[in-house]
Amino acid sequence: MSVPGLRVWAGDHASIRVVMVMQASRSIVLLMGIFMVLLSGTVESKPNTKRSRIRAVKSWGYQLQGRNGKRLKTRDLAKSEADLLVIDYANGERPWTAKDVEKIARKPDGSRRIVLAYLSIGEAEDYRYYWKKAWKTEKPDFLADANEDWAGNFKVRYWLDSWQKIIIGKGSRNNSYLDRIVEAGFDGVYLDIVDAYEFFGPDGEQPEQKNAAQLMCQLLARIGHRARVHHKRPGFLLVPQNGATIIDELSDTSADAYLDIVDGIGAEDSFFFGRADHNNPLRPQKETIRALSRFRQHKLPVFAVDYLTRPKLARKFVRLALDKKFLPYVGHRELDRLVEQP
Repeated sequence: MSVPGLRVWAGDHASIRVVMVMQASRSIVLLMGIFMVLLSGTVESKPNTKRSRIRAVKSWGYQLQGRNGKRLKTRDLAKSEADLLVIDYANGERPWTAKDVEKIARKPDGSRRIVLAYLSIGEAEDYRYYWKKAWKTEKPDFLADANEDWAGNFKVRYWLDSWQKIIIGKGSRNNSYLDRIVEAGFDGVYLDIVDAYEFFGPDGEQPEQKNAAQLMCQLLARIGHRARVHHKRPGFLLVPQNGATIIDELSDTSADAYLDIVDGIGAEDSFFFGRADHNNPLRPQKETIRALSRFRQHKLPVFAVDYLTRPKLARKFVRLALDKKFLPYVGHRELDRLVEQP
């Protein structure tokens, strides 16, 4: 579905400008002028070697924590042969240092892999450094309902400045969540709960924003601007997880621009779908897979993860994903181990 609302003009990390327009009484009214400019003037123009690298990735892994609450060890992560790893920003309560990230990035053969930091932008997590105990009784304006499936997670009104200040930052002070990730030397971010736009959209459980998809697109653009311009990291990677059908909620021009802002997409449970943690029935999500194929048409990698423990199902998933030219990873829902792939 094409929704009038957001117009975006974008190059390949070169000059991205976002202008929002909305329909009002049969006339389109300009609400925002130039929203941001990525990599213009203040950043030297350089070949986007990191985007070329992510397109060359052949294998990947996904681990956010150790088993039974134990901390991860850099040497264990470094043993992986994967071309790309997604890990959390912190190892338990201790953030990874730039030295740690560099060790993890070095593969056993001496070559360098891409390391992305997990970052939830559509939910707040009560175990993060930014969480304040008072929020449970005096909610800030951005905090919405709890996620009943994940204890300690709360939906957020991601379009509000109060939330974006925590996640992205503002001005010259480098103390936001994203600032810390960039300064730790991660190659980019793996952005979760992008599909929060569905929750707050017109057909969602809490319909607060008619232009929820456009507002999410804005948020990703701001994240890119902060990392690539403010921190002068033009090759900093943005990989959203899920929410692939956001491109159906935008005009064709805006959807193409979204595909230029991001560097790939992660997708959970695209083939084996259900309510179980593992080994759901084979139920390909046709609309999701169709949208993911559009990312592939733009030469963007699709990092597909299904949570399977049965070898037969795992092999079937890998065949299905590869047939679509996706990069498969068979994982455990707890994301507490790097699984040997079939």
